[in-house]
Amino acid sequence: MFPWAAPVARRYPPIVVWTVVGISVLALLYQVGLPPRVLDRFLFDFALVPSRFFGQLRLIAPSDWAPFLTNIFLHGGWLYVNLNMWTLWIVGPAVEDRLGPARFALFYLFCGVAAGLAHALANPDSVVPALGASGAIDPPPR
Repeated sequence: MFPWAAPVARRYPPIVVWTVVGISVLALLYQVGLPPRVLDRFLFDFALVPSRFFGQLRLIAPSDWAPFLTNIFLHGGWLYVNLNMWTLWIVGPAVEDRLGPARFALFYLFCGVAAGLAHALANPDSVVPALGASGAIDPPPR
């Protein structure tokens, strides 16, 4: 049986969760509509390519640090976005209700950026774009 919602009572609607889900779905719709070469460039610019910051590519493709934030809203396909957003849909409303929308949004973004930074530092020469909300949603292994 698949859960549709958490059994935890909430006081307020999960506005931040709805916003993150909407942005992520719209971003994937945009990605799906891009031709392959344009998509490759889009992912190089907005997904997290660790080598652009800590590896050899930093010398030839210097970048701003925006991909540490933008990669959180990009996904590699419908299954990936559905699983991430489903997890957020189940767990996120209770957390947002407890923290409040502003603190939840900051917590979500902080976790996503921290996960991206950890990935980039652990794989400094990787040229493979990293993307997705897993770092902001999934708990670390125990």
